[in-house]
Amino acid sequence: MISRGFAFILILTALSALAATAFRLQPAARNDSRGIREFGAVGDGKADDTEAVQRAIDSGKGSVFFPSGTYKITKTLHIDLDKTGPLAVTPEGNATLKMSGPGPCLSVVGTHGGTASPPTVKAEVWTRQRMPVISGLDIAGDHPEADGIRASGTLMLTIHRVGIRHCRHGIHLVERNRNLTVSDSHVYSNRGIGIFYDNVNLHQSNIVGCHVSYCDGGGVVCRGGEVRNIQIGTCDIEANMGGDSPPTANVLIDCEGGSTAEVAITGCTIQIGRAHV
Repeated sequence: MISRGFAFILILTALSALAATAFRLQPAARNDSRGIREFGAVGDGKADDTEAVQRAIDSGKGSVFFPSGTYKITKTLHIDLDKTGPLAVTPEGNATLKMSGPGPCLSVVGTHGGTASPPTVKAEVWTRQRMPVISGLDIAGDHPEADGIRASGTLMLTIHRVGIRHCRHGIHLVERNRNLTVSDSHVYSNRGIGIFYDNVNLHQSNIVGCHVSYCDGGGVVCRGGEVRNIQIGTCDIEANMGGDSPPTANVLIDCEGGSTAEVAITGCTIQIGRAHV
């Protein structure tokens, strides 16, 4: 027979466990000062939210998040890492950036001029530019020359759970970058190239668990530059050739005018077909 004192202890223990579980299940609190609505963004798909979002990026808060909604963007949003410091761009719910102007929706720019070797990374790059993150956003093109994300001079750029559709190029890599990761993302139904290594100097890039399909100019395309260590794994890469586009491929490595080496394609499904029939 359980004594009253022991029963009381059991009840307290059970209540404490329930309270702890409830606390863990609560959504993480957001600091409203980081939300783009605090900077004047509307998110109705009609109002031009470009300037409000740019103010949020330039605020230097370290994290810019988008409440659910559709945010009309009419010119490139510039992420100057040397000015903003390390930055994460994320949604709270389901957020779409509707790119209604020419050029990239998001341009991420750093100053890393070294290699992937740690001694070549300057102190200010570690302090202010390390591992910028773009996660959980839907980028939808609404202009014939709209692109998704453009990157230059970055170190450890991480693109995760992002959808890019109806743009020209999805992810456009230019000039010099190091240690890129693109994961769990959908680069789908674009007029140009899905993931474009455009005469870039880039060592160490990982494309993992992505869907890169129905892009008229090719799926993963590398032209010129100096590229090493491309890892493409467990992706679905399909039908990346438009009906009226020049010949291309789901994965195209073109070394003319440059040098590409150390490429691994593992565990992917690659299916020939045309993007629009």
